[in-house]
Amino acid sequence: MPGLHWCGRSWAVSADVIPVVAFLGLLFHLCWIVLVIILQFSLGSLQGCYATEDSRQHLGVLCLLFSSFVATALIELALIVTGLQGTPLEVKKRRAVPILLSIQLGVWISQLLIAGVILCFN
Repeated sequence: MPGLHWCGRSWAVSADVIPVVAFLGLLFHLCWIVLVIILQFSLGSLQGCYATEDSRQHLGVLCLLFSSFVATALIELALIVTGLQGTPLEVKKRRAVPILLSIQLGVWISQLLIAGVILCFN
C-alpha cells in the first residue's frame, strides 16, 4: 500500500487506514455534541439563562466550541467516506484525504486557540 503524501512528506500510513481513526474521532465528537445539546436544554431555557453580559459571552464561547466540534465531526465523516473509496492500491480515489486532513488540522488549531482564550480570560 502506498504511503500517504501530506505536507510535502510521505508518511508511513496509507490513506485507507485513516477511516478507522476518523471513525473513533467521530464517535467521540458525536458523544460530546449530544452531551452539550442535552445539558444546554436540560439546565434551563436559552432566554432566561443569558440575561447578563457574562452569560452571553459564555453562550458565545459555547456556540463557537460547539460549531468547531460539529465541523470536526463533519470532516471526520468526509474522511471516512473518502478513505473507504477504492481498493488499497487505488490512491487516486482517495486523493481528497490530504486536503481533508489539512482542514482538520486547521479546525484543531482553532479549537486549541479557543481553549487558550478561555483559559486566559477566566
